[in-house]
Amino acid sequence: MLWTFQANRPVYLQIAERIIADISNSKLVSGAKLPDFRAFAYNIGANPNAVAKAYQYLVENQVLALVSGEYIVLESTQAEQAEEPEAKDVADDTNIKQKKLCSDFIREMSDLGLSKKEIVTFLCNYMVEENKNQNQ
Repeated sequence: MLWTFQANRPVYLQIAERIIADISNSKLVSGAKLPDFRAFAYNIGANPNAVAKAYQYLVENQVLALVSGEYIVLESTQAEQAEEPEAKDVADDTNIKQKKLCSDFIREMSDLGLSKKEIVTFLCNYMVEENKNQNQ
């Protein structure tokens, strides 16, 4: 399944965030092996270098472990606690505004009683509907 990437953000961060989301909603579980970065890149329509960089970023943030040449998912709580990207990667004002909007949105949705998984599901469903409406 090919992924769509935003042009204004590093692709490797978008890939890393998607993997973290998949771990958070249990699509990927602790101990699961991720595919080889070249195969994964082909499957999602990304550059293999971007996937390799995303995997490395996730290893550095203790979301994945590299064991005998294979990338293994660590505990889901570690994925949720993954550090934000370094300032040099996301320093522009637009990104700061996006993070604030997201933070406010997540806080408000949590105040409505939604779990992280429910928020992610809501957003995914919303984006699917938006794409359908835009393609009509």
